[in-house]
Amino acid sequence: MINLRTNLALDRRSFIVFVLLLLCGCNSRVEVNEAWAIKENKKLAQGLIDNVYLYGQSFDEYPKNIQALEDYVKEIPTTLNGNQFEYLRMKPDTFVVTFYMEKDSYCSYQSRSQHWDCGFYLSH
Repeated sequence: MINLRTNLALDRRSFIVFVLLLLCGCNSRVEVNEAWAIKENKKLAQGLIDNVYLYGQSFDEYPKNIQALEDYVKEIPTTLNGNQFEYLRMKPDTFVVTFYMEKDSYCSYQSRSQHWDCGFYLSH
């Protein structure tokens, strides 16, 4: 004989487990999409970074700002969401290229370490 209370309790547990699995699956897809976007933006930024290095070889210093680079190359790439990459020359021989994601995260390439650093920032 089947106990109706036991079946209802199992159905509730199954439903809760199903909802939790669904939520976890959605979250992991967001993380995968953001990881993909970061990877693609790094690829796009690499063209800009390569041109900054070429500019530095030609003029013995990196461009003072991104406008100086615009005169040197045909086109400055933009991020996947159409934003400009930020460029900052720290010293004549050091620069940083940064892009921002839509969910309060960023990635910065530093020429001194030749390394990407990605993290989160607090929005206002």
